[in-house]
Amino acid sequence: MKLAMDFAFENREVMLEKVKNIFTEQVEKYTDITPNYSDEINCHHNYAALENHYGENVWVHRKGAIHAAEGEVAIIPGSMGSNSYIVKGMGKAESFLTSSHGAGRSYSRTGAKEKFSVESVMVDLKQRNVVLGKTSKKDVAEECRFAYKDIDVVMKNQSDLTTPIKKLFTVGVVKG
Repeated sequence: MKLAMDFAFENREVMLEKVKNIFTEQVEKYTDITPNYSDEINCHHNYAALENHYGENVWVHRKGAIHAAEGEVAIIPGSMGSNSYIVKGMGKAESFLTSSHGAGRSYSRTGAKEKFSVESVMVDLKQRNVVLGKTSKKDVAEECRFAYKDIDVVMKNQSDLTTPIKKLFTVGVVKG
């Protein structure tokens, strides 16, 4: 699992670097501004870790969840086209220092593809002024915002686990 987590971490780093390069190139092309990047967030979700809770070493499986120790900064992404949040963990022992990683599905991947057409998802993204960075669009319906629960409701329901620092609005989606 450590190898897989290291691979996933590096994958996210590479995707972030590519996005930053493209963004910087475009900003510099049309303005006299050079973006400055700081406080980058790269956190794991969907993993297990050996941790000490209540005086015992236990395996904590975070499926669709993140580590949320007190003061720990993390990102809770919405689905493709919805909002995301930058949060600080509150370190709740009762949750094993855990918070959700997102809204969770309302539809399975197959169910979403049956319910939502690629065309309707692309129209929704266009209406929201969201750019999709993906060449093949055959699987976009399974990740559309309608396939997930409302992230704002989820954040309200877990207000005892994390404190929102910033609410982010989607302007682009890059699928790795």
